[in-house]
Amino acid sequence: MVISELRNCPYCAGGSDVGDDFGTNLPGRDDKVRELTSFVLAHLEAGTCGSAYVSGPPGTGKTATLKSITSHPKVSSGYRIVYINCTGMRCSSAVYAEIAKRLGVRPAGSTRSEKSYLAAIENYLASSHKMILLVLDEMDQLESRNQSVLYTVFSWTTGDSGLVLIGVANALDLTDRLLPRIATRGGVQPLLVHFPPYTRNQIIDIVRTVLGDSKKGVTFGRGAVELLASKVSSVSGDARRAIDITRRTIDVALVDKHMGYAYATSQTLVSSGLLDAADSQGSASGGADSCFPLQQKLLVCSLLLIRHNSPKSKEVTVGMLHQVYQRVCERRNLSAVDLSEFVSLVELVEARGVMKIVGKTKNRLAKVGV
Repeated sequence: MVISELRNCPYCAGGSDVGDDFGTNLPGRDDKVRELTSFVLAHLEAGTCGSAYVSGPPGTGKTATLKSITSHPKVSSGYRIVYINCTGMRCSSAVYAEIAKRLGVRPAGSTRSEKSYLAAIENYLASSHKMILLVLDEMDQLESRNQSVLYTVFSWTTGDSGLVLIGVANALDLTDRLLPRIATRGGVQPLLVHFPPYTRNQIIDIVRTVLGDSKKGVTFGRGAVELLASKVSSVSGDARRAIDITRRTIDVALVDKHMGYAYATSQTLVSSGLLDAADSQGSASGGADSCFPLQQKLLVCSLLLIRHNSPKSKEVTVGMLHQVYQRVCERRNLSAVDLSEFVSLVELVEARGVMKIVGKTKNRLAKVGV
């Protein structure tokens, strides 16, 4: 029985009751929550504009932290919150139409161009309105050759626009490539907040806090949880991976329990399953002697498919490769990662020497070669 079937199993309704994020409980991120909450509330009380850039690898609690902050009573009541995930935008300037839609503003006349949406937004910001908290998740997807969209968005946080901007992305070097020019052009000095990978002890706390030591009669051995945390922290520090591995182990144990295996939820068996998953996590990180992980194989196959079908194509971007990869996964009934994690996947394959990313930028516009 595959995981997709487990999710639909009536006896595992809700599976192990574990979501893909951390809810309102953010072990190891109290300092980040306090810092960003103070930043947002300070601008609200003063009625001033401001900007912040939140960076860090996938699965380090960035998005969950922002969701926690936007649900704060003072923040949710004092601000008009506009939260946009920039993944999947057909082009960087398409974000203007989405922002205008969320603000409820329309371009003048019948024109629906990106420039008309931008003009409508700026007219709205120049008028009297409630303070706006604009959160752009996966902000690095708005990068373009001349960076005009990012410059424009950050420029809104000057003057009396009544807007506070928080950009979120994986790339730490975006600040080095972009922010000095922003400061020079518009005098914008964003607050920089970096989320480092979770440590072993933090991942142990997360697994125990979010899942609990026991779920529906499924008990985890302490050693198994600690080994899983060690494996994940040494590879990526991605707490979502640790939670996903644990959830899958619980799902399998619950199905076995329903099928009449009395030993299915014993600590020994479940711990063994968790250890096997932890070993898979460790080997999937890639050493020269490890097997080639399935997702990386799918990525390489997608690139070869593009080359085969379009031999004269000179450029293959990460965005184009991700679209083909999604179709390949869909046809094979496999789960596909989102664009943000796909960029990290490309970097892992690049580290193996199989392919290369041309240029310094690593987003959907980056070019990929063999």
